[in-house]
Amino acid sequence: MARTLIGSEIGPILKISSIWETAAWGLSEQASFLNQALIVKTSLQPAQALEAMLQIEKKAGRIRKQHWGPRCLDIDMLLVNDMCIHSPDLQVPHPYLHARRFVLVSLVEMISEWKHPELWKTMDELLQECPDSSACKMWINP
Repeated sequence: MARTLIGSEIGPILKISSIWETAAWGLSEQASFLNQALIVKTSLQPAQALEAMLQIEKKAGRIRKQHWGPRCLDIDMLLVNDMCIHSPDLQVPHPYLHARRFVLVSLVEMISEWKHPELWKTMDELLQECPDSSACKMWINP
């Protein structure tokens, strides 16, 4: 459902990573998460895309109760071309991108040589240096 809504409300999906099962990050006393990254082409400005993402989460039934708590859907904007955005509502690149193995494994699948616009390291290099050692188990390879 989320992919369909992203494709219709934000823009066409160009690439899809595998779905990875990982232990919950942040608040670890909850069920495992399923994670996937998408590359989307959009004509929306980043703030507009973020608003659309929040609306898609609502349509999926997400109610924000607890930071890093259980949720049915969580959509994050990880990268926007080579942009760096530092506003109260939006941080791009995502501030934890380089520290979360489950994010990096998905990005390495799709854009291993892409350089982080602030750290100037490829996604592959960031994964090799990632301080997060949590297991990432491939759940589905599309």
